Amino acid sequence: MSMDEIEPVREANTPSEMRAEIIRLSRYNYLVRAAMDSADYTGLSAEDRYTLLAYHALAALARHQKVLHEHVLTTPSRHLVMPTSMSDTEQAERLERERLQRESLTKQLHGRKPPKFEAADYGAPCFDEDKP
Repeated sequence: MSMDEIEPVREANTPSEMRAEIIRLSRYNYLVRAAMDSADYTGLSAEDRYTLLAYHALAALARHQKVLHEHVLTTPSRHLVMPTSMSDTEQAERLERERLQRESLTKQLHGRKPPKFEAADYGAPCFDEDKP
């Protein structure tokens, strides 16, 4: 694998498959390698090792999202103007239909509940928020 290629993360459905994929990625991914080496050096437990990795992965994701967000806000967009045979009225009607579709999709997406995390699937105790 060359330096400009990024090793893809393979699909993993069980905790043991996920652990195996993390170990495999430690050969290719600097973040995973650094977290595992740091955990080895400091003698962290398995739980703390993966907590360290999760924390640094989330911090890296936040940094990348911030850079992407700044890039999107500061990069001028190229507007493509294409000739069309539609009249102004037809174009206005089409744009209005598209706007209404976007609003409808947005309402549908915001109305969804997030999936419930089942900690018991990962060998951790499951805490119900509804129970005292």
